[in-house]
Amino acid sequence: MLGETGRVCQVGFQALGSTALNEMRRSIAYGVVGTVTGVATVASWQRDDAYYKRSPWAGKRSVDGRPALDGALANPLAHAWMQCLAIMDGDRPVGVELERYRCRDIEVDDTACMRITLASGRPILVAVTLCGEEKIEGEVIVYGTGGRAVLEYPTDRLRLPGDDDFRALPGRVDLLENLIQHRADGTALIAPLARTEPFTAVLDVLNSAPEPAFLGGDLVAEQGEKPARIVTIKGVNAALRQAAERLALLSELPVPWAVGPHRVRLTATPESGLQITEEPVR
Repeated sequence: MLGETGRVCQVGFQALGSTALNEMRRSIAYGVVGTVTGVATVASWQRDDAYYKRSPWAGKRSVDGRPALDGALANPLAHAWMQCLAIMDGDRPVGVELERYRCRDIEVDDTACMRITLASGRPILVAVTLCGEEKIEGEVIVYGTGGRAVLEYPTDRLRLPGDDDFRALPGRVDLLENLIQHRADGTALIAPLARTEPFTAVLDVLNSAPEPAFLGGDLVAEQGEKPARIVTIKGVNAALRQAAERLALLSELPVPWAVGPHRVRLTATPESGLQITEEPVR
C-alpha cells in the first residue's frame, strides 16, 4: 500500500492488538504445545429479531448490487477466525470448505462451520453461531503434539498447557494510536492490509457461496416476542464443540440437520502473491 500510493491504513481487527494473543503466539513459538497440528475457534452468541432490523444492510447478502455479507462469519464473529489466521501467520489458505445455516428470513448465515486448509496441510476449523444456547464467548484453540492452548479472545484470557484455569492478560494496543505512532516513527502496524489479505481471500468465498440452508420447525426453539425474540438451534453448542474438538465439519459428524459443504480451492496467481483466485472443487 505504502509503496504504491504513499499512504497507509489499518484494518479494524481490534483484537489483533491483544496482549493475550501476543502471549499465545510467543508461547507457541517457544514450543509450549509442541508442533502445531491445527487450530479451531468456537463461539455461541445470541441475537434477537431487532438485530436484523438495525440497518438497511442487516442480514443482507448485498444491497443495491454491492456486497454486504452481514452474516455471523463476516461480521460479529469475523474476529474469531482472523485470530486463527494471525496465529498461523505465513501459512496461507489454499482451500475452504463452507457450511452455512440460517434460522430466520435472512440472506446470510447466523450459524456456520468452515474449514480452511493451509499450505502446510494444517486445518483451521471455525464453528460459530448467533443462535446459541448458553454463551461461549469465543475460544481460539491451538492443538499441538504437546498439548493445547486456548485463548478466549473477547475477554483476553489465556490457558496454556499446565495451567489449571484461564488467566487474564488485559491490555490492547489501540489500532488508531498504533497508526498514529506508525506515521510518527515507523512503528510496525498491527493490522495492515498485507496481514489481513488471507482473511479477504476467504471472505471472497462467502460472497460466491450458495445461500445458507434454512433450519426451522422442531430443530429450533423460540423465546420471547418480537422484536426481542431469540431463536436457538437445539443442541447446537454440543455440535459446535465437537466440530472444534475434532477439526471436523458438522456434516462429518452425527448432526442430523447438517448439509454438505461448498468447497473452493484458493490459488495465488503468478502475477501477484496477494491476489487470490477461486477454483471450485468438483
